[in-house]
Amino acid sequence: MLAKSLFWGSLGALAWTHVGYPVAAAALARLRPRPVRKEDITPGVTVIVAAHDEEQVIARRVENLLELDYPGEELEIVVASDGSEDATNEIVEEFAGRSPSVRLLRCERAGKASAQNRAVVESSSEIIAFSDANSR
Repeated sequence: MLAKSLFWGSLGALAWTHVGYPVAAAALARLRPRPVRKEDITPGVTVIVAAHDEEQVIARRVENLLELDYPGEELEIVVASDGSEDATNEIVEEFAGRSPSVRLLRCERAGKASAQNRAVVESSSEIIAFSDANSR
C-alpha cells in the first residue's frame, strides 16, 4: 500500500510539474493579461573604477567609458583613487573638468575593496557597475 501511494504521489507531482503547471500558467495569462509598459526606461548607471597609481592606463579607460552608447545625463563615472601618488588624480580631474559625468573620489590608501565601498556609498544610481582601470 505504501509503495502504491509513493508511486501515485510521485507520478502526480511529475504530471503537475510537466503538464499541469504550464497549462495553468498559460490559462491564467490568457484570462488576466498584464499590460506591457511601452515607455522608455533608462535608469541611472554608475561605473566605479578603483585605481591606484594607474596614470599609464586611466586616461584610456575613462575615454573608453565616455564612448559608451548611453545617455550622458544618466551615466556617472566615478574613479575612486586609492591613495594614488602618481598623476592619476590630475588626469581624472582633467576629464572631470571636461565632462560632468566624470567624478574623482579621493580615498586614503586602504585597498581596492575599501575604495569601491566608499564609491558605492556616494553613488545614487539604480545600477552600479565595477571596472578595473586596465580593462577595455
